[in-house]
Amino acid sequence: MSEDKSKFYTRILQPKVMNVFMTGCIVALGILYIGQVNASASKARQVSILEDTERSLHVDNERLAAKIDNLRSLDSVMQREQFLGLVAVQKVVYVSAATETVALR
Repeated sequence: MSEDKSKFYTRILQPKVMNVFMTGCIVALGILYIGQVNASASKARQVSILEDTERSLHVDNERLAAKIDNLRSLDSVMQREQFLGLVAVQKVVYVSAATETVALR
């Protein structure tokens, strides 16, 4: 048994076998490295796309906020008031309930 092990080790330790083994390891590690770099580059591209989308949404949000401010402005309200023919309120009468009781079940 010991003799079989020593033959096995001497065969493995031959330069030709070691060269093939090391070349295989280097090729495998190279493929793993390329896969890792590719995955990293793809994630970086996705992040870039999301950042561009975020910038676009911020610009749209600011544009819409400016449009809301414009529509809420007094000048805009006055124009719509004239367009709709609204009249200012003269006498305001508030209705108040006589009692503040509430029916309970």
